[in-house]
Amino acid sequence: MLYYLVRPIARIAILVFFRKIYLSHFDRIPRNKPVILASNHPTGFMEPCIMAVFLRQPLYYLVRGDFFTKTVYNFLLRSLKMIPIYRIVDAGYSGLRNNYATFAACSAGLSQNRTIMIFPEGNARHEKRLRPLQKGLGRIVMGTFENFPEMDELYIVPVGVNYTYAESPRTEVMIDIGEPIKAKPIFEEMGARAGVELTRRLEKAMTDRIVVIDHPEDEGLAEHLLVMDRSERLTGVFPIKSAPSAPILAEKKIADWVNVLPESEKEPLTAVCAAYFDALNENKIEDWNLVCPNRYGRGAWIRAVVGALPAWVGRIFCYPPMALALHIRKSRVSRIEFYSPVLLATSMGAFLIYFILWGLIAWIASSGWVFLAALLLGSLGYVSLVNQELWHNLKFQSRFQRLPAETKTRLQELRLQIKNRTHDLR
Repeated sequence: MLYYLVRPIARIAILVFFRKIYLSHFDRIPRNKPVILASNHPTGFMEPCIMAVFLRQPLYYLVRGDFFTKTVYNFLLRSLKMIPIYRIVDAGYSGLRNNYATFAACSAGLSQNRTIMIFPEGNARHEKRLRPLQKGLGRIVMGTFENFPEMDELYIVPVGVNYTYAESPRTEVMIDIGEPIKAKPIFEEMGARAGVELTRRLEKAMTDRIVVIDHPEDEGLAEHLLVMDRSERLTGVFPIKSAPSAPILAEKKIADWVNVLPESEKEPLTAVCAAYFDALNENKIEDWNLVCPNRYGRGAWIRAVVGALPAWVGRIFCYPPMALALHIRKSRVSRIEFYSPVLLATSMGAFLIYFILWGLIAWIASSGWVFLAALLLGSLGYVSLVNQELWHNLKFQSRFQRLPAETKTRLQELRLQIKNRTHDLR
């Protein structure tokens, strides 16, 4: 019951939290079948939140077992369809025995055609690469067929979750779904070795859905090229959610190209990229200014000015819950993997309490208009976000237009040098 109450609220929160959401090939996920969604895990718990609110079927997913230690937390988490999984670092070797019950619960759920999300890497890490997959998924699959031999099939669906900036709100997330892997033929053919073969195939399928930068030292170069590519495919505010796979394919293409670039070409390209982006920072502009120097016309200025007042009203009204959420994130969260998910969860909870309080005020005042006014003012909080981003871009465009001609020419020359060195990406 709690799951179905929270899901629409979480959906609204996620649509506000991200500037763009790309969900590619969701039609590949079977319905009314036993399904394991196997995803990479770059943040603390953002991935299952996104999948849960956009999947049509209910989603069960594995969560760190130490979150379930208190009775209240155990009740709430299980009500949200979370299943505890215990790791050595959290529960020690003795705590791993609890996973037998977890694996049995997963098998029973799969026998009832449920969809379960698993993170086979075993932990969250803020990086653009896939870590070695653990054995847990294979054990669940093997145990399911052993305990429920009458099952016709079990589908393992690879999921690639990619963020432009996973630690920040108002950025982009790109989720790409791979072709389902049918587990039963592998189990029947390979027996005890089925888990190893399944992990091998899954690792390949997941890697194909993820932006992978093989070497950490190449991340700076790849990020510069990714920023330039994003500048050339600028999009508007709406739609927030869409299905094209072009953005993730473009980002993968760049990362794959950097991975195989010879060192003799990589070093001079890295140098010119660094010089170019240092120049951008020095002049306090962004790459898109050179691609679209006149992106915003008179209409954008009118929208910014007309929207300024309602934006400020929304910002003031939403300040208490938003300030509380930001304070909790800044004071309680030290790991970058939890920056965004904690901010999302705390802001959602803070706003929920905030509107409940307004509901009580409306009840005391015997006026439904009070609550309706609160909802309207709350919606202006989103207007405030969009208006603030528009003013930010207008400021950068004006700053670029005021630059001396020789500075613009120098920046264009540096950018052209980079484009000439990356002609293979065109």
